[in-house]
Amino acid sequence: MPHHPNPVKTVSCEWDFGDGTTANGSIVIHRFTTPGFYEVTMEATDPDSGVVTPCMRTLYVWDATPPLFNGLESAEAGSCCVNLGWNSAVDNSSFVLYHVYMRKKGEVFNYSKPCFITLDTFCTINDLKAGVTYFFLVRARDAAGNVDSNMVVKSATPFDHTPPVFEGLKEVYNISNTPCKVFLSWDRAEDSSPPVVYNIYMATSSGGYNFSKPYDSTTSEGYVVKGLWNRRYYFVVRAEDTWGNEDDNMVEMNVTPLWDNISPEIAVVEASPSLQEAGETVNISCNVTDNYAVNQVFLNITYPDSSVKNISITGNRTGGVYYCNQSYSVTGTYSYFIWANDACGNSNTSVKHSFVIQDTTPPRITDVNSFPDPQCEDGYVNISCNVTDNSEVNVVKVNITYPDGSTVNITMSDKGCYYYNTTYSLLGVYHYFICVNDTSQNVNVSDVYSFEIHQCDTTPPVTSKTVGEPKHGSNDEWVTSHTLFNLTAQDNPGETGVDKTYYRIWYKGVWTPWMECSRNFTLSGECKHYIEYYSTDKAGNVEEVHNQTHYVDDTSPSSNIIIGEPRFNWTQHLLTKIIQNIPPELVKIYSSLPLFVTNHTCFRLKAMDQGPCPVGAKAILYRTWNTFDGWSKWKKYEEKQNSITSAKLGFTLQKQGPNHIQYYSQDLLQNKEKPVHNQTCIVDATPPETTATGYNPIILKTAEHGGRYTFKGPTSKKPDKEFPLVGLFYIHYRYKIGEQGEWSNWFTSSPQYFTGYVMITHNSILDPIYVDYYATDALGNKEETHHDVFINEVKPVSSPPK
Repeated sequence: MPHHPNPVKTVSCEWDFGDGTTANGSIVIHRFTTPGFYEVTMEATDPDSGVVTPCMRTLYVWDATPPLFNGLESAEAGSCCVNLGWNSAVDNSSFVLYHVYMRKKGEVFNYSKPCFITLDTFCTINDLKAGVTYFFLVRARDAAGNVDSNMVVKSATPFDHTPPVFEGLKEVYNISNTPCKVFLSWDRAEDSSPPVVYNIYMATSSGGYNFSKPYDSTTSEGYVVKGLWNRRYYFVVRAEDTWGNEDDNMVEMNVTPLWDNISPEIAVVEASPSLQEAGETVNISCNVTDNYAVNQVFLNITYPDSSVKNISITGNRTGGVYYCNQSYSVTGTYSYFIWANDACGNSNTSVKHSFVIQDTTPPRITDVNSFPDPQCEDGYVNISCNVTDNSEVNVVKVNITYPDGSTVNITMSDKGCYYYNTTYSLLGVYHYFICVNDTSQNVNVSDVYSFEIHQCDTTPPVTSKTVGEPKHGSNDEWVTSHTLFNLTAQDNPGETGVDKTYYRIWYKGVWTPWMECSRNFTLSGECKHYIEYYSTDKAGNVEEVHNQTHYVDDTSPSSNIIIGEPRFNWTQHLLTKIIQNIPPELVKIYSSLPLFVTNHTCFRLKAMDQGPCPVGAKAILYRTWNTFDGWSKWKKYEEKQNSITSAKLGFTLQKQGPNHIQYYSQDLLQNKEKPVHNQTCIVDATPPETTATGYNPIILKTAEHGGRYTFKGPTSKKPDKEFPLVGLFYIHYRYKIGEQGEWSNWFTSSPQYFTGYVMITHNSILDPIYVDYYATDALGNKEETHHDVFINEVKPVSSPPK
């Protein structure tokens, strides 16, 4: 009868954890609620002998639990501060500190540098900038240094209701040799919300200020008041911050400005040139000076038609020279004078001067054109041109010579440009020129131009569409977004010729505008598109619109590998079996092993095109690698069918040891799958090896080669290689006692991972023992059956199989 080793005895274990709690079992889990030193005692009782073995160990338990804290509860804005509040944290520590962290928008919290630390459940963060939003987070830290990790963030924006600290106006005085101006000065105000604006209030009597409407405002600590009259003025200056807080000081000062009764002096008044062409510029200039300061300077001009313009030239100044430089189109004599005043209101007027505008320049003729050219008989031809003059255009005429020599001289219409539009029935070439004059009788004549009238072209051009690569389909309907489209149009020989080609594209329910086709184009966006296109010729004939449907596919197909039997995956095996039966030192090794197959395992590849409008998969390409041969060439995957079983056949891997399979697919538009797939596996076609020794017991043992096997290299350049085997052996055996004895049933051992054994015990002392045995691995690789006879000696004697 077969015999297996006795299971391990169950020992009774009683635990005392030193904190008033106990437990039973060989493996227990206990959590200490408070830190400190604990004496843990375990007493193990042998179930057979009753012997009790005690074991004691002293443990120190650290506090590794952070406080239980709900985080910040409130953040209330104050004047340049924020008030924070929270509820107390729960912890078994002697005390809890609260760390306050602060940041602005766009910043991150610096957890290594809190802005405030406190034992209280509230605090005030001061010296904050009003109008800026601050974000706060509070975390609890116990005496052991454990910090909670809450992410409760609250924000607040401080305000400012405090006016600036300001001592008011310090000094008011006249500016030396400058009438009608006074200077105010004060010291800088202090405030937490800069910048500070200083509001200037002015009155003509003491205390008569309108504090709701300042005279002016400035950010400087001084101000020049201009344009004052010869009287006493009173001033108060107040400081206001960006929040509109204004101080209420009543520091008042007064002053009477200096005064001036002398008018400005006007000299050297001239126009240059005094005789100028119409449309050209005339520069009128003068010198204006004052004993204190010039205030305003004006130029008054009377035109030849008696109209008058009064132009300020105060800002046109170079040194003490004021000027006005502009053009004039009306011919005749212009009269003008200069008027000026100073800051105290004293004014002066110059004598009158004049200049003359004449016109000796003929009009200019540009952009002469006839459209369409050529034109059909009895069709309209529009002759147009642009005519400009420095003064004024008078008459524009077109002179046309017909093919038969007759001429017409027609006045052209003026609507933005000059034109003459009429029909022509006489076939041949027409010659024409433009003749113009202006109101000063200056004349100009253009070059001679021509246009042609011929028999009508009534046939539209024909447009053909060419589709570049990549493309697919009987009508090239499948393309990618990189496929180029070309539209080419041709008109009949001898006709007017192609003018333009237009196209538009429909995608997702929306048409583009009609676009002129001047170069190749593509279709953007996957799935269905409509293209419409047509051409026109120079005779105005329009082709019927063509319409064609195209499908854009930029998405590559997706492929996968189907691995047949036999195959074995250690990771899946560990997930589905009882892991505690596997030696712990082997679990890490097993879980890192790749897939195991044999040289009979069939690999099949499948591909399916992807995307919203898939054109279809075209091919799967693959290559294989093994240690001896390296990488094979890329091959097209072709699947065959078994003629007997109708099973689909792929390919197998014949070289033992590590193998790699790389594969990818591409569709009918050459969209290539990326990245390349890689399948790693180990080919193991080697059966396990079993040996037998002993007599009573008889030990059946798998080969002790550590789950690895040495494969012989085919040449000296490709030496022997050592590779892992799949392992997980099962030993199958039966036996009988004596030659005449009866065979037992076949027995199968428990899994033998990479090494293992089975012991066969019996009651015989001298009888020979006949044993048949063999082993299989996880892939079903089976060794030849052994037929051995064992006698009471060290080595077995082989005998023929029974």
